[in-house]
Amino acid sequence: HDPPERGYRLAGFALSRGRGNVARDCVAVGVQGGTDAAGFLWPEGSEGVWTFEGCVAHNNDEHGIFTWQNTALVHTIRDFVGYHNAVAGISHGAYQNPYIYRDLSLYGNAYAGVVVHAVSNAEAPRPLTFANLTVHGAGRSDYLVVVDRHHPAVPVFRPTSFTGCSFAGARKAAFGWLYQGEEGPSNLELFELKSCRFSGNEFWLSRGIVPGSEIKVSDPVRGTLVLRRADEPGSLVARWNARVTRL
Repeated sequence: HDPPERGYRLAGFALSRGRGNVARDCVAVGVQGGTDAAGFLWPEGSEGVWTFEGCVAHNNDEHGIFTWQNTALVHTIRDFVGYHNAVAGISHGAYQNPYIYRDLSLYGNAYAGVVVHAVSNAEAPRPLTFANLTVHGAGRSDYLVVVDRHHPAVPVFRPTSFTGCSFAGARKAAFGWLYQGEEGPSNLELFELKSCRFSGNEFWLSRGIVPGSEIKVSDPVRGTLVLRRADEPGSLVARWNARVTRL
């Protein structure tokens, strides 16, 4: 891309408007581009619901998948593999939607396996969902799932769901709620983590996340816990920088 700004959201595949669209067993590798370029792009302003199965994105300059849509339509990404991308395996926005990511493998992506910008759409039939993901940082990334700023005007009524996922290979923690307030106000962090497996430290909650945020964790090892900011009620767990209540 020359000049550099023309690489903004450059994509190997742009999954845009249409009916009956299918992307199956496709590969995006070596996609260059600037900010939020990706192997596979779900762009704002041109929405089509695709059958998306068995695709691979690796060694791209930014993301494997980049999504930037506000919608109540359910989009399902199945059997995706994303590895050695220079930023994220998946960078998911925009503000609210009910995408489903299922049966994915994300390995050695330099910043994170998943970056979550969006929240669940309250009007959709189900929440924003990540199910049966295997995420391994290969010691390259501090966090495997990074939760970024949420648009403050978007109502948050239901949690984002992670179910049956496996996390390993992070330098600091599997999940990082990192927002510090530099970009202006954010919104509540509502997450529900069910039956996930962790190798290494599990969570890190920044003091900058919105008061009243709740991360509910339920699994056979920990039982059922609710994590909140370190200055809110509960028992302090220092390695998580969080107060914890057991249910």
